[in-house]
Amino acid sequence: MKFSCLKSNLNPIVQLASKIISTRPTLPVLNNVLLKTDRGGVLVSSTNLELSMSAFVGAKVETEGGITVPAKLLAEFINSIPDEKISLEFKDSRLEVTGANYSAAFNTIDMDEFPEPPAMKGEDKVLIPVPVLRDNILQVALAAAADESRPVITGVLMVIDGKKFTLAAADGYRLAEQKVTLSEDSGKSNLRLIVPARGLHELHRLLFDAGEKDFVEVSFDENQALFKYKDIQLTSRLLAGQFPDYQQIIPKKFASTVTVERAEFSQAVKTAAIFAKDSASVIFLSADPAKKTLELKASTSQVGENNISVAAEITGPGGSIAFNARYVSDMLAVTTSAKVSLNINDALSPGVLIPDTGAGSLYTYVIMPIRT
Repeated sequence: MKFSCLKSNLNPIVQLASKIISTRPTLPVLNNVLLKTDRGGVLVSSTNLELSMSAFVGAKVETEGGITVPAKLLAEFINSIPDEKISLEFKDSRLEVTGANYSAAFNTIDMDEFPEPPAMKGEDKVLIPVPVLRDNILQVALAAAADESRPVITGVLMVIDGKKFTLAAADGYRLAEQKVTLSEDSGKSNLRLIVPARGLHELHRLLFDAGEKDFVEVSFDENQALFKYKDIQLTSRLLAGQFPDYQQIIPKKFASTVTVERAEFSQAVKTAAIFAKDSASVIFLSADPAKKTLELKASTSQVGENNISVAAEITGPGGSIAFNARYVSDMLAVTTSAKVSLNINDALSPGVLIPDTGAGSLYTYVIMPIRT
């Protein structure tokens, strides 16, 4: 195998492929990325057996073939060299990468050992606008569970029903739901897929620079989903099981609504969290309609305490509630709205943060209170 291409074409694909690699692979070849000549170019592939990626890179192919090389080492090397034409050649059991003033040789593993993702059975397809996925994945995936004792809640529920598109995740401590009205009917009726959160994080990375008017082709069967954008495709296994009936957790009415500037509130939460590190990250929020303020407080007996006051518009009697600071900060970090509203009933009921996400979408973030 021998081919040449521009570093600027190969580098972003190799970087994406290297992110798929597991930190604890079960097979040596799973540390590697597959480079294989295809259609007058090169197909770059990687997998961790649950998530797979492949992408086509335009190249001048001199000799057909394929080989696997250490993914993270290749990605780091290519990223560090100048933006120029590079040559890659499989020679004497190693892959030689050369540029004008740079060269490297990588140990390899035969491409026959590289696992292929299972073929889809009776696949179905739907087109989703790029912004619908890219702009909403992070807002929802943050609420997926990290603990795999209940696999189904480590995923994100995706529901496609006509013009309605919904993403939802819940880990038992918080819940995030994003509803979007599509511009065109999807042609699907109550289609429900549970996609591992990590897979959607990689999809977001893939779509980061995608065009606003482009579409993602989503193919699926009962076991896996394939997301295709131009010459890049990402295949993820689907999670089996019944996703929790999260709708019953979302309060329908609120006693008080507290509206604050998002940036100011975010900074206040981060500051309060400094004093909450040794007290399970608990921060106390008190809404005072008379003072028109939302006061944040955190304390640790061994360190001290702090108090922060944020200007707020308050409807209702106000009140106090305690949250995990990280759960609040996570939400404020993934929305860009100028203001957010904290909706509460009492100290023992869930609180709901809602940003101004614009027309056509509705984002709801529920946090369970901490009883003190």
